[in-house]
Parts: sequence; C-alpha cells; structure tokens
Amino acid sequence: ILEETEEQKEETFVKNSSQINLLDKTEYSIVNGVSETALIMRNQNNESIMGSMLTVSPSSNATFKASYGNYYTEGSTVESRKEKAESWSDSDWIMISVMNQAAAYEAATGGKVLAAINADYFNMSTGMPLGSAIMEGNRDLHADNSEPYFAVLKDGTYAIRDGSVPKDDVEEAISGPFLLLDPDQG
Repeated sequence: ILEETEEQKEETFVKNSSQINLLDKTEYSIVNGVSETALIMRNQNNESIMGSMLTVSPSSNATFKASYGNYYTEGSTVESRKEKAESWSDSDWIMISVMNQAAAYEAATGGKVLAAINADYFNMSTGMPLGSAIMEGNRDLHADNSEPYFAVLKDGTYAIRDGSVPKDDVEEAISGPFLLLDPDQG
C-alpha cells in the first residue's frame, strides 16, 4: 500500500476544493457582532466536507487573544506573564487542549472566551508550536520560523502576514503552515 506524502495530500485537497459545492449553510449568533456558520459541502468526488467559520464584525466588542498552554495560569498577572515570556524555554511548552487553554485564560484574566480555535501545528513530543506565539505583546515565544501568521497589531487592527514580515508591531499572533487566503490577492 502506498501512502500519500503531505505534499500530495495538499495537492489533492487544492485540486478537489476547486469543485466544492455548498449544500447547507446555517448561521448562529453567539453575541452581538459575533456569529458561527456551519457549512456542509460536497466535492467533485461526492465526498462530504463539514466546516465551521467564525465571523467577528469590526464593530463588535470581541477581542482576539493568542494563548498557549502554560502561559495563562490561575493567579498570573500581566507582569508575571511578561516575566515568564522573557525567560521562556523549551521546557515551558506543554500539551494542553484548546478547551483547557480557554479555561486557563478565563481563570487568569476574568475574561470570557466566546470561541477557541486550534491554530498552528505543533511538535507532538514537546507541545512546541511550529510557528509564532505572541501573547500580550510579549516576545515571540518561537521566533525562529517563517510561517505566515494572523496578528492583532498594537494599534488594534488585524493582519494576515507572510512569515517574513517583522513582528515588532504585533500584540497577539498565531501561525499556520500555509495561507488559505492570500491577503495581497484580495
């Protein structure tokens, strides 16, 4: 039995996604200005695809926060997290579910998490993400990468950037191995 390489799988996905038909789309309001859309699609091979999309209106009061296991901890403060980020080492990466990261954020900040999304790939042995992790404007906890990233900038705007774009104006950032949408192509 031959196994497909990751490159072949990605090529197959791209080829199949050019012929995707939307079968059903249901939108659910979470709070004012934030909604989730459930999508059911079918590709040219008649295979079903299900997806979920979060839409956040610029006029909503929602904010985007990056998180990683072991960063937000109960009783931590902005100052203690900054100190932790400055001395972050490979042993600080841990394996933790998205749901537990959301709970840790709420316990540490008193904030309310409306939605949590697993972003980047990570090392299954160490928990280290393959790309950037910037939280609360603290240094990039894994800066030695070239992955594209989604950022909340220090001026409050958002950007999807190529990995080569400097991150000195970034407040929050998460990466992924490739772009689903090229911001320069509209």
